[in-house]
Amino acid sequence: MCTEGEIRKTLSVTLGQINFGQWRTPSLRNLKYTAPYMHDGSLATLREVVDAYADIDPERIHNDGEAIIRPLSLDDRAREDLVAFLQSLSATTLP
Repeated sequence: MCTEGEIRKTLSVTLGQINFGQWRTPSLRNLKYTAPYMHDGSLATLREVVDAYADIDPERIHNDGEAIIRPLSLDDRAREDLVAFLQSLSATTLP
């Protein structure tokens, strides 16, 4: 549970690259049922998400000059395996 200070801090955050990555990451449970993906819904499939992170340009995402993400450098088989794993985190049917 958040303390009053943490809540106040969150409410007073100003938008900027310095704040990149300071938010809670959602659960991966039932991920295959939550398409489209990304903050703007720009990717329709989990494979597109894996491809985006595998091929990301590290120069594009940084914080004060420090790279905060690196390409995954996965071959096609590893990408398919990762998608299969992510799909396995979902229930076979939703309640």
